[in-house]
Amino acid sequence: MKVLKLVKKGIIVVAIILGIFLLVSCKRPVESSVEIAEIPEGNDLSLEEQAEAVETCLEGWICIDNNSRNYLLTDCTINQSENCPAGCENSICKPVKTCTAGWKCLNEKKRSYLLESCFYENTTECDWKCEQGSCIPEPEALPEEIQKELVIIENKVKNVSKDMNYGELHTLTIDGYKYNLSIYFIDVGRVKLKIDDVKSDWLMESSTIDYNEITITVDYIILQPYAGGKQMIGYTVN
Repeated sequence: MKVLKLVKKGIIVVAIILGIFLLVSCKRPVESSVEIAEIPEGNDLSLEEQAEAVETCLEGWICIDNNSRNYLLTDCTINQSENCPAGCENSICKPVKTCTAGWKCLNEKKRSYLLESCFYENTTECDWKCEQGSCIPEPEALPEEIQKELVIIENKVKNVSKDMNYGELHTLTIDGYKYNLSIYFIDVGRVKLKIDDVKSDWLMESSTIDYNEITITVDYIILQPYAGGKQMIGYTVN
C-alpha cells in the first residue's frame, strides 16, 4: 500500500511539472508597435544627439540656398529637388521675370534681340541709325515734303556764326555770288551739308568744307531725337 501511494504522488508531481513547462513554453513575446531608429554601432553621439537623430521632419519644401530647394519627407529624406532661377525665398521659388521678345534699339546705332528671359542676343550695328528696333538706311535725299517747306534765309555776312535748322535753305550772298546751303542729313555729332547741288561727306563740329571761293565751318551740331526736338547746326562762312 505504501508503494502505491508513493507512485501516485510521483505521478502527480510529474504532471504538475509538465503543466508548468507547457504553460511557459506556450507564451510568446508581445511585439512592440513603436519603431525605434537604429543608431549605428560605434557612434560617438551623446544621448541627447541620439534623441535628435531619430526626430521626424515637417514634410514640405525648404530652401537649401538662394537658388534651389528640396522637398523633405517626415523621415527627413529628400523626395525631390528643384532649381529656382529667380531665387528661393520662404520655401517658394520666386516667379521668373519675362520680357516681350523682339528687336530693340540699344542706342542710336545698335540693336539687339531681346529674349523672353530678358537677355539680349545677336547684337548688330546699323550702318546709319536704329529706330524702333529696326536699322534705318540713310536716305538718298531730303524727303519731298521737307523740300517743299524749305525756308529761304539770306545771309550776306561773313565770319559771323549763324544757326540753321533742318529743313531750312540759306541763301548765301558772298562777293556778289549766291550759294544755296541746307542740311542734307543730320545725326548725333555729325552732319552732311548741301551747297547748291554738291553734298558733303560727314562733318563733325569744327569741320570745314570748301566750295568755290568760300569755306564753311561747322560750329556746333544739335540733335534731339524725339518729337519736337531740335535739329540744327551753327556755321560760319569764311
